[in-house]
Amino acid sequence: MKKFGFRLVIVLVFILGGTYWGFKLYAEKTTKEQIDNNIAAIAPYATVKYKAVHVDPLTMDVTISNLTIAPVDSEQKIKINAIIVCDIDLESEIPTFLDIVFEGLEMPIENFGKNAKVLEELGYKDKIIFNLALAYHYAQEKQTINIKKIKIGADQIGDLELSLQLSNLDLKSDKLVSLLFSYQQIMLHSATINYHDDSLMEKIFQATAKKEKSTPEQIKKQAIQAIDQAISTEIEQFTRHALQQIKNFINTPEQLSLSIAPIKPLPLSRLREIKEPKEIIGLLNVTIES
Repeated sequence: MKKFGFRLVIVLVFILGGTYWGFKLYAEKTTKEQIDNNIAAIAPYATVKYKAVHVDPLTMDVTISNLTIAPVDSEQKIKINAIIVCDIDLESEIPTFLDIVFEGLEMPIENFGKNAKVLEELGYKDKIIFNLALAYHYAQEKQTINIKKIKIGADQIGDLELSLQLSNLDLKSDKLVSLLFSYQQIMLHSATINYHDDSLMEKIFQATAKKEKSTPEQIKKQAIQAIDQAISTEIEQFTRHALQQIKNFINTPEQLSLSIAPIKPLPLSRLREIKEPKEIIGLLNVTIES
């Protein structure tokens, strides 16, 4: 599976390389020709097919629709409804900005291995349709990166989105290897994780109720009662607040967010020195809201 994933990344990079020239030349025909040339170049590694290429005349977004990617020596195929490239930098050796969306990425249930049975119990059959998005901007002169969005979502599950700001990060090609050994010097400015539910919680209640021969309403009630009990005995204000937000989310499962906003940028090495969870919460200035 790892080998398959690596080949998939290579294929997508080549496809996006062809897409970039569509931005430069403002023409669907030229965009398609460049994509086809790059697909031909990777023919020894994978077979890539798509239905159409469209360049939006107003936004210049490039959309490649109905892709099928089949790496050689593998029976697995990846189907993607559309790849939308809103912005991309391929002039720099390491792209300094990127804004891309993957819509309708089909993943067969059996590809989840041991977790496939759990997904089936939750009511997911045959396949799950994912949507992915990535947007970032890197300022080489300041060595800062603003990861505006890393988002993964799935129909009838929900969306998980991460935003992150880091500094003291040198992404020059000749520095990437040393980055593996010096990552502790990277400074954390802020981070946010948001989860938007799309019926996953409802399915969890239903599956649990079926196992325990109960009802989803009763399972939810029991969960809320357990949290209320924990709140009544908890003395830490942060934990009490966090439990209350989790209770609110269980009662009305819409959104749950976790934010990190240290008073001043924090080196990643500092996090390794912390032993107590309470100290981490205070140092990172963690907040949880529903």
